[in-house]
Amino acid sequence: MEIAAEARRLGDLLEVTPGRIAAVAAGVPNEVLSRRSVAEPWSANDVLAHLRACQDVRGKLVNEMLTRNHPVVRYVSPRTYIRKTNYPDLPFQQSLTTFAADRAGFVQLLRSLSAGQWMRALDLKGSRTETVLDCAKYLVAHELPHLAQIETLLKGGPG
Repeated sequence: MEIAAEARRLGDLLEVTPGRIAAVAAGVPNEVLSRRSVAEPWSANDVLAHLRACQDVRGKLVNEMLTRNHPVVRYVSPRTYIRKTNYPDLPFQQSLTTFAADRAGFVQLLRSLSAGQWMRALDLKGSRTETVLDCAKYLVAHELPHLAQIETLLKGGPG
């Protein structure tokens, strides 16, 4: 697929994530949004916190690629990164509002990039090379199962 078309497709998919979460969480009480079980140890709030951490980590990688010439950086996993945040402790709606704003800014940045900028890269120390395009593809692929997870957790609605 041509880079410009793939960039548009990825931007569109990334843009709708916060709205999909908001739609399924609308009217759901906080106790349901924070509920964990033996079968599902992550609550909807935990999944949202994880998605925020993923956005932060990948956003920082993209920033490195766009501001430095093929940097070499140490990879920080979202699971490690989240421990340095208060994301899991925040109320769901507050976290979703911040995630939506961060995502809107990220998508706006991606949509402003030239085809050449989408191919800017960095080396993850001791691991692999990633491009801006790879980061966007990762976020989309990673989020789809987590969106389904949130939808499954909340499908019963408020009750």
